[in-house]
Amino acid sequence: MNTKKPVYPYIPNSVPDVKAEMLRTVGALSIDELYADIPANLRFKGKLNMPDRLTSEAELIRHVDGLLNKNRSTRETLSFLGAGCTRTRITDASKLCSSTRA
Repeated sequence: MNTKKPVYPYIPNSVPDVKAEMLRTVGALSIDELYADIPANLRFKGKLNMPDRLTSEAELIRHVDGLLNKNRSTRETLSFLGAGCTRTRITDASKLCSSTRA
């Protein structure tokens, strides 16, 4: 059984040498040392409810495309953002204010 943690070269802190250098730079001996000042009762205990990791770029693209496909444009659904293409009425008072000079 392989107990080595996977290394993802595109995530800098997963490469052991880079991780060690980052810790040296901030003056910490371990990741746990960075959290030492956080009281134990405030630390998250347990496991995050995260999906399984993606193992390929193609899998990542499918996942992101699936998320993006949930988006709806303002042409597909009612939107009250801005004034859209409707004509707006400019009152005489605003015309007067915009034409006065200081």
